[in-house]
Amino acid sequence: MQYSEGMKSDHKNIYLPEMPNLSSDYLELQKEIFAARASLVEILNKNGFHVERMLGDDTYAKNFGARTQKVEGMLFPPMAGLVQGDGAIKIKAQRFFEAISVLTSVHVGDHRIYGNTGISKPCGFIDIDGGWQSAFLLLKDLHDKGAFSTKIDDIAFCIVPTYPDETFAELGERAVEELQKRFVQNAGKARKAVPAVYPDSHIFTSFRKDFVRSEFGVIAFGSATLKDKSYIKEAEDFGYHLGLNGMRLITGAGKESLMGAFDRGFHIGAKKFNTKYPDAAAKPAHVGISTNDVLRLEGPPEDLDQLIVVPTRNDRLVAFIDGRGHGNKEERCSRTAKIATIFPGGIGTLEEFTTMMQLKLHGKLMDGIEIHLCNVNGYFDKLIQICERLGVRDLFKVFLNQQAMMERVEEIHREWLKQA
Repeated sequence: MQYSEGMKSDHKNIYLPEMPNLSSDYLELQKEIFAARASLVEILNKNGFHVERMLGDDTYAKNFGARTQKVEGMLFPPMAGLVQGDGAIKIKAQRFFEAISVLTSVHVGDHRIYGNTGISKPCGFIDIDGGWQSAFLLLKDLHDKGAFSTKIDDIAFCIVPTYPDETFAELGERAVEELQKRFVQNAGKARKAVPAVYPDSHIFTSFRKDFVRSEFGVIAFGSATLKDKSYIKEAEDFGYHLGLNGMRLITGAGKESLMGAFDRGFHIGAKKFNTKYPDAAAKPAHVGISTNDVLRLEGPPEDLDQLIVVPTRNDRLVAFIDGRGHGNKEERCSRTAKIATIFPGGIGTLEEFTTMMQLKLHGKLMDGIEIHLCNVNGYFDKLIQICERLGVRDLFKVFLNQQAMMERVEEIHREWLKQA
């Protein structure tokens, strides 16, 4: 049977990851991987589905969010079972982070932005060796900590062998059958929208207060919903020290939970810096980057020094990392973030972390930017364990609290000042 990809179709769009290209040492493995994916594409096409494509580093970085919002369901081949040998580690890590990024991107977008009309998008994993179980355990761990309300079993399912000799094609047929079943179950079921403070007609516009701000930026990701006071206190203290040291804080312009705490602490610290150094050439500033859809939920912080409004969540993440798209790398690195910090958060924070990890693994957008994980009360223990098993633990640094993290931030800041 002939199969096709990327064709225009009225059928439901399914995201099926591109299989990795391996070196010439793994030609037989490459053939096996491509044959497995071709088998899934054929099964999907036969059952009336259309396979959505994402190709290349540039396309991936620019269109990832937009394309994942376009799909109506997802299907992931085995993470590790078909990939063995020396080339397996990076491929396993890419598959894992890609799956989590796609799953979280689609569901964050639907739930927080398109909740009035969107329905749950089913996500299937074909798991022949238990490799995908870690993804499920991670999401369930964050759910149990109150990071998000969605039950994982409602949005994702795992297809495992029912007998020793079950073929990959048979697993694929069962996975597509389950996808079809979930589409029927979800038909007409709109997901509950997050209440918005501002109406759909309200438009936020970018603004920038007129003063010279520090060119040393620190991104702070974290929850907009967690109520645990210990996490909120860590975020507020971290923001305070960034302001006190005259740095630039870059956030998603949120007002609640850890997002609001970053802002409150930062402006207390910034006020002290400005009082102590009234003639400083550059002053601390809080820059918020978001979309109109997200901003309508609660509005930006009142004391924000700059607001950058972008069209999509994907544009938002690229703006965090790549500034306003400076073409010259030296200029870009001198004017954008040096560090990306991850504080306790939910499915949105996980999306941001896993997307940055993918960019660390391939592409150059994250060059020169350290990723810092603030593991307060062991919040990210399971995520760290998974990264250790995937062999990518060296791509980020872990700190037990904001104080230890701030010491590293100040160290990088001192080095930057010497070169500035």
